Amino acid sequence: MCVIFVRNSIASKKNIKRKIMEMKRGVIDSDNYYRDVFKPIIEPLSTRTEKNTLCSNEDDDDE
Repeated sequence: MCVIFVRNSIASKKNIKRKIMEMKRGVIDSDNYYRDVFKPIIEPLSTRTEKNTLCSNEDDDDE
C-alpha cells in the first residue's frame, strides 16, 4: 500500500511539473504571437518614441 502511494505521488509530481511547463510555454508562445501580429504597429511607434526622446534630450542640453 505504501509503495502504491509513493508511485502515485511521483506520477502526480511529474504531471504537475509537465502542466506548469506547458503553461509557461503557452504564455511565451502567446507573447511571441502578439509581438509578430502587432509588429507593423509597434515598430513605428517605438521608433517615434525614441526620436522624441532624443529630441527632448537635445532641447534640455541647449538650455
